[in-house]
Amino acid sequence: MPPKSRRSVRLASFELVPDDEPGTPDDAPPAPDDDPRVVDVLRARAAALWSRLAARWRRLSRRQRAAVAGATCLVLVGATTAVVLPGRLEERGDRWRAAAVAGLPGSVADLSAPLARTWDLDAGVDEGFGRDLGGDAEPAVALSDGGMVVTGRVTVAAIDAATGAQRWAYDAVAMPTCGPGQGGLDLVTARVDMVTCLDGGTQDRTAVVLDNRGVVLGSRPLGPVTDSRNRQHSEGPLVWPAADGTIAVVEQSSEVIVPMTEDTPGEKTLRALRAAGWEDPTLRVEDAITGEVLAEATVRLRAHDLAGCGVTETGGAPELSLLPSVSTSPSLTVLRVCDVAAAVTADGTVLDLPSNVVRTAQLPTGAAVLHGTTSTYLDDAGATVATAPGPGSLLQTDDDPDGPLLSATFMEGGSGTVTATDRAGGRLWATPVEGLGTVLARVAGTVVVSAHADVVGLDAASGRVLWTVPGVLDVADGTVTHHAGTVTDGTRLLVAVVDERGARPRLVALDLRDGSTVWEGSPGEGGFSWLFAVDGHPVYLAQDWTTVRGLG
Repeated sequence: MPPKSRRSVRLASFELVPDDEPGTPDDAPPAPDDDPRVVDVLRARAAALWSRLAARWRRLSRRQRAAVAGATCLVLVGATTAVVLPGRLEERGDRWRAAAVAGLPGSVADLSAPLARTWDLDAGVDEGFGRDLGGDAEPAVALSDGGMVVTGRVTVAAIDAATGAQRWAYDAVAMPTCGPGQGGLDLVTARVDMVTCLDGGTQDRTAVVLDNRGVVLGSRPLGPVTDSRNRQHSEGPLVWPAADGTIAVVEQSSEVIVPMTEDTPGEKTLRALRAAGWEDPTLRVEDAITGEVLAEATVRLRAHDLAGCGVTETGGAPELSLLPSVSTSPSLTVLRVCDVAAAVTADGTVLDLPSNVVRTAQLPTGAAVLHGTTSTYLDDAGATVATAPGPGSLLQTDDDPDGPLLSATFMEGGSGTVTATDRAGGRLWATPVEGLGTVLARVAGTVVVSAHADVVGLDAASGRVLWTVPGVLDVADGTVTHHAGTVTDGTRLLVAVVDERGARPRLVALDLRDGSTVWEGSPGEGGFSWLFAVDGHPVYLAQDWTTVRGLG
């Protein structure tokens, strides 16, 4: 049977709207806000709207009601997520990246907001300590537990890198000098558990060994010696505090000067040097407490090595001068004469270094010996890890210190090339950079370099240019500026910028993902030499290189 047809029913729609207030003409001006008639009208309209919504809700089935309620919740959750989630994810990403670089060279906790000076060398210490340090304060070496050893006229003390507070103090006799390291930039990479100091009067120096709690482990009288604080007052051997409770001793420490009788110094000049009393110097590494000789290495100066020596002019006549110099670090003790060097590792191994040594440097993991055309990288035991072409870039901020070796080579006209080399010596990539200055950092897969006044980010895996930030190292009046250290929290890189006098310091925080400037500020009054990190805390050396200040 066919279905019965249903007669269509005409539906009437209407809206429940309350009548206008009686006696109110349509063209009358709106009533003031405090008119009770307006309040009554709004209240009536709201009641009518609520009645319609309630009626429609009652007509819905249970399933329809659940669907409407669920959709409403989804809208509310989505709106809340759109507002809150990006910020939460950003914060979580920052924490993850900070945790990934924690403890690595140049890492600090947080650079999301501008930093300000929180302490200087005299802050947080007792009055006597501040008075003893006076203007002769010198930062010496950073401890592995986050302290920094500083020396004054009659004080050796450790200060906390986070607060500047004194941890311990050793009462010295006079003008102590401590190591290993020469202070300054050695504070960036050197971290030690044991400190060796030279203390006492000019003719009666004493070697003293302290642990990182300030406990004296032992001492030994040395007599008259020459060191960094009394070089002009003693004719004794050259002595320098070295690693793991040792001292470096060079018997031949006086300068020898002879007239230049050749256009290029050679055999004739070398004979004149020997006739004037020159002897090839020997580096002797001794136990600072017992005097036991742990290693010896001699620099053999040959005629062709003299081309790397210093030439001076007195009264128009050129003279060639030779003076041995010693540098110490936790990994290496090095004796240099001109461009020839002899080195001893921390375990007493003597390294056979080729000539044309430009410099040696402590690294977070081992050391590097830079030559004119190559760079040799060593591990903590002094074993050769790799050899890379060109002068290596020694990064103070690096989240991959065991990764590819980075170097910067320069060409005429101001351009240069950044090169990445694997540990076997193979080239991974090479990227030309116009106006290349130096490699600043390697963090979060980005190699950051300076180029004229710009900062450029390169992909660490391929060398591809990711971003360029113009003018970071520039100032309005055209004064020459340069970078003065970097630190990172894994997301941002903080670059310190100063002029050629170390004045007008600026701190610029860049987002490593796109190079955008997060913030820019100043560390406060006074000059600026170098920014670095100690135990996760940003600190810097003042313009005179003898005052340490904290940032936070």
